[in-house]
Amino acid sequence: MNDSFFYLLFLLTFCFSQYGQYGDYNASRFSRSIGLGNAYTGVAEGIETTFYNSAGLADVEEYIIAYSNGDGRVIDSDLTSHDFGIVLPSRRSKGSFSFTYNDFRKADPLWRQRLYRLHIGTAVTPTVSLGGSINYYRMDLYGETNGNGWDFSLSFLYNDSGIIRKKIDDRLKIGFQFQNVLGLNVKYNKGFVPQSLFQLFRVGMSYSLMPIINYTNKIRLMVAGDVSFQGKGYEFKSIRGNIGIEIELYRYFYLRCGSENELQSSDVFPSIGDVYRFGLGVRVPLHEIFNLEYFDIFLDYSDSHWPEKNVEYLGSIERQYYTYTIQIRANL
Repeated sequence: MNDSFFYLLFLLTFCFSQYGQYGDYNASRFSRSIGLGNAYTGVAEGIETTFYNSAGLADVEEYIIAYSNGDGRVIDSDLTSHDFGIVLPSRRSKGSFSFTYNDFRKADPLWRQRLYRLHIGTAVTPTVSLGGSINYYRMDLYGETNGNGWDFSLSFLYNDSGIIRKKIDDRLKIGFQFQNVLGLNVKYNKGFVPQSLFQLFRVGMSYSLMPIINYTNKIRLMVAGDVSFQGKGYEFKSIRGNIGIEIELYRYFYLRCGSENELQSSDVFPSIGDVYRFGLGVRVPLHEIFNLEYFDIFLDYSDSHWPEKNVEYLGSIERQYYTYTIQIRANL
């Protein structure tokens, strides 16, 4: 049954991918992480960890297939962003593999950007995991110019019982990820010079606990924070600080809020101001409702509030941008 599920997931994802903004690592992925203000490097859970910290795949024990619409940015109405992903846990060692695909396009079929990523995360000790991603970019312009390139990402995660109350299952996580370690370029078949891919170094931490006043053990609180450094050619001139909070209720409902705060900008990475995020999540326990093996659906939603700010490529705006994600998880 495990092998059948593996091939079904791969076939579905392959079919979807035949249908991302390449290199722009300031973009977001998946509703849960967006709702947490992009502060996800130290959370590193589920399908979302593929974008923020691949080392988190070491702790994923479920098969996952996911679809997400939107990436939390304010973009033109004729632009769309779609993400597809699968996670395949290894039964022979503690770790998982994943494949994700982003399609960022205009309504005009002559402009399209795609990002294919292969991820792996594995545990090297009971508390330390390492991960990596191979990323392939493709850009289609005007039906003639094709750009493509690839890069490699490295990630790390420390995951241990909490420093405050070890016996009550508090969790402390610390992680980092360096995207485009080699500083590679996108090359075009004609008409354009090679373009450097963005580099992004993220470092983050999260702490998860059950509040002391929570007598029924039905509430869990998580606080997360990230700092990200973006640049090109190993010069990181844009710095953002992210923070997020998640409240889990009865293991079925999730409330989230977060913010991204601009600490430093540059002429290469112009100011976009502070962004505020909010999110909701629902877990539908199919295995309990229909007496099945562990088989659940997760529905997540987030909206992003962009402030009014004069920005060359955004204009004077105050807009919301919505994202939703659906996941199917199975522990077979």
